[in-house]
Amino acid sequence: MPIRQIRRLRGWLVAVALALAAGPLASAGMPTAAAAQSQPTLTVAADTSKVTEGTAAEFTVSASAAPSSAITVSYTVTQEGHFVSAANLGSKQVTLAANAASVSVSVPTVGDGINEPDGSVKVTIDAGTGYTVGSSESASVSVSDNDRISMELSVPDWSASEGDSKATARLYLSLTRRTMAAGESISVPLLFEGGRPGTDFSLRLSGTITEGITFDAASSTVTFTGPIAYVHAHVTVTASDDADAVSERVQVTIPRWNRPDITPRIVTQNMGLVSASYVDYRWLLMADDDVAVQPTPAVQQVPADWALAPTGLGSGDRFRLLFLSSAKRNATSADISAYNGFVQARAAAGHASIRPYSAGFRAVASTPLADASANTATASSDTDAAVYWLGGAKIADDYADFWDGSWANETTAQWRTEAGAAPTPGTDDYPWTGTTSGGAKAGTAHLGALTEGLFGRQWAVIGRPGASGGPVDGGETRAVGEQRRVYGLSQVFEIAARPQVSVTAGPSPVTEGTAASFTLTASPSPSDPITVAYTVAQTGSYVTSANRGAKQIQIGTSGTATVTVPTMGD
Repeated sequence: MPIRQIRRLRGWLVAVALALAAGPLASAGMPTAAAAQSQPTLTVAADTSKVTEGTAAEFTVSASAAPSSAITVSYTVTQEGHFVSAANLGSKQVTLAANAASVSVSVPTVGDGINEPDGSVKVTIDAGTGYTVGSSESASVSVSDNDRISMELSVPDWSASEGDSKATARLYLSLTRRTMAAGESISVPLLFEGGRPGTDFSLRLSGTITEGITFDAASSTVTFTGPIAYVHAHVTVTASDDADAVSERVQVTIPRWNRPDITPRIVTQNMGLVSASYVDYRWLLMADDDVAVQPTPAVQQVPADWALAPTGLGSGDRFRLLFLSSAKRNATSADISAYNGFVQARAAAGHASIRPYSAGFRAVASTPLADASANTATASSDTDAAVYWLGGAKIADDYADFWDGSWANETTAQWRTEAGAAPTPGTDDYPWTGTTSGGAKAGTAHLGALTEGLFGRQWAVIGRPGASGGPVDGGETRAVGEQRRVYGLSQVFEIAARPQVSVTAGPSPVTEGTAASFTLTASPSPSDPITVAYTVAQTGSYVTSANRGAKQIQIGTSGTATVTVPTMGD
């Protein structure tokens, strides 16, 4: 046999011998190669030390040796804070694939829009089958909150009345969806424009005052010091009973930030970024008890030939005159006297025949405490009269017609100003009214509005005579800071009856050289001076030609005038 074949046979014999030997040894309890392989030891590590809420926390589970077959790894997710949803907390499992040295674990966090303290997410490897747990059995990732702290101001009760301790306004400060821990504090100054604390009103904490909440009256500052579970404070505003006669419209705000580069600012300790927010509106009304209520003007008699008397009216007929102011103003005041004063000043500078009656004009306007119908004495219970443009055409037959939502002769060319002339067209010609058809204030859209609307502004109703909408309630609002015209409505005028003039002689007889006197009496007395024509004649030769013939004299509102006729002593 060749040597090569012998060697192959010898190798085969050796292999067979080894195989035969392996069987009995294994059956005797000797470990197999697979059994001899040790179980991998698992550890966990955080991929990053910190994430921002809304970003998943990532971990890596590593094996000391890659397993030959897949292993199911059990682990538990816990947290500090409120960043992981309930579905992603608790006992979980992940598969470590065969021959893999590691597997990733991802824990989603929630970006919730709620300001809260920072927290963390922790993954801990639990005991299981096919692996042992190493010393690095758990790892944590810090989670940062990215939501600003919002200090919210609201004004649930906006009106306070002088002289009435129960009629108070109220402010409400709250830290939205946020508790305060020990070591945290926030001081919030209340800022006022249009009125001064300590002068126009006073402030104090009210309601249930939680421990850790204080108020400094000198600086109008509310301070919250943790720990506080429910961060809120009520501040009562009481109107001071001062001597002025103005109802103040007061804006209340808080600083926008706690940034150190702004003044004034919110001052915080261990609180992060704080910003201001508002609910509804941030205005107060200090209703003044010294405001003099203007009485309804008396009916004024005017002669039939008065320059502004509408054509076609006769003795006893009543009417009122309306103008659209040539000048403009804003609608920020909550005091009706501001608008009445405005139209009265326009009337005093207007048509010569209207100037003596300027104090009787009222604005067709509504404010928080006044309806236009009451301000102008045009309610159904008031003395009725037709309404005309000043120096122009008729607008309404009576008050019901005036408030029904449309007028006669309301086109632009028919408008009249206090001068009795058509206005010069311009921008923002439609007037402020703050009033609904019917004469009542327009909800929250009256003049001196307190409620904030679009873009954080206050808005008031305008009239739109001659256009879509109505002359009083035009169906539109404008920001109260705009400059616009205002309607002025006169008191009631009445065409006086034509007075009858009579004459009575004075002392008679007189001696020549002494003047003869006569008294002319007008009945009824005229509302304006009237000119009376008379003739002087004589019997004899006592009066010169210059003192005879046709003469004139004025009878004033007293209703009488004296005529003297000189005689000659010859």
